[in-house]
Amino acid sequence: AWWETSRYGKRCWSAAKRARGIILQDAASQRDLVIRGLKSTRFFRIPPGVHQAANVTPGEQWSLRQQLAMANSDLATEPDTPVLLCHTTMSEASGLEHLVRVSRLLLLRFPNLRIWLLGDGPARDAIYSNLRAEGVRASVAMPGSFSDPQDVFKAANLYFQAGDEGFSYFLPLAVSLQLPIVAVDQPSIRSAFAAICDDPSAVSDQKTEAGLSNLHGQVQECERGVHWCDSNRPKSVKETIVDVLTHLPDAVSDAEQLRHQSLRRRSNHQCLDAFISAVRCLTFDRV
Repeated sequence: AWWETSRYGKRCWSAAKRARGIILQDAASQRDLVIRGLKSTRFFRIPPGVHQAANVTPGEQWSLRQQLAMANSDLATEPDTPVLLCHTTMSEASGLEHLVRVSRLLLLRFPNLRIWLLGDGPARDAIYSNLRAEGVRASVAMPGSFSDPQDVFKAANLYFQAGDEGFSYFLPLAVSLQLPIVAVDQPSIRSAFAAICDDPSAVSDQKTEAGLSNLHGQVQECERGVHWCDSNRPKSVKETIVDVLTHLPDAVSDAEQLRHQSLRRRSNHQCLDAFISAVRCLTFDRV
């Protein structure tokens, strides 16, 4: 519907029909464009890459938290305070309500927990009012947006993927920094992890039965490093986060394995090579 009803969408569709090549991130997007009449031979599937980030030591993390607290007192913590981070648009469609509605229960279980909600949007005031009504506003920081959020991510212990946003940067950043990830179990998020875990060397073989089986195995291996929750059951969201915080060293180990697998299959260097290859294909009319 966005293609037909939005003025910007119509312009994008018109440009897509004229383009010699289209770069997209996942198979679902490609299928949608094929159904709408674009030739699949013009597509270059290049998911976002994961970079090799240095591990953050407890001392470095505490130093970052002190710096953040000086910039915004809402981000003040103690060295051993667990921090749950979510970065998304504050809107009704963002999925942020999954976390907001269980925040009081989480803080009853972990009184020293701090929840950092990064981002802005039309629902910001409503979220603020809900948190204040629940009596948890002092434990939830809403510092807005950051031009470079890497330090905020490094200062956190756990990342919550609420909905369909952040697949291009924030989710890969959380993977790169081996943050344990709790994600709402929905097709778009599964697809995002499938794209990150996809082996670029196997793309040409994915139409065969063996290729599909291999890809499915790769995706399952990566998904085991993610902690999934059912958005239709608030209890599931709460229990998944509680389980991760209770067994944080194990969750960090899972996140380390996820980063290792992602770096092997979708590093930033591989993505850059894929962009260069796409440009060369178009330049020499080998699409």
